[in-house]
Amino acid sequence: MFCFLAIQCSTDDLLIDNAQITFTTDTTSPYDYNTVATYSCSEGYYLIGQTSRTCLGDSLSVNGFTDTGVWSGSSPFCQRMS
Repeated sequence: MFCFLAIQCSTDDLLIDNAQITFTTDTTSPYDYNTVATYSCSEGYYLIGQTSRTCLGDSLSVNGFTDTGVWSGSSPFCQRMS
């Protein structure tokens, strides 16, 4: 018998000021494993950093399984245009 964990990523490192996030996924939640989050900045701002991040599986825990994922890369930010 196989048991599968539903891996989900936290929003802690995902949300940034002055930005909208579009999620592209075939899963039930925008924070599920393999979800791609694509950033766009509000009017008057431009994006610095990666335009998208993917929810990945975390390193294995002591028992060999984990249900917590991590977002790829680092958070971009939206800089006000001058």
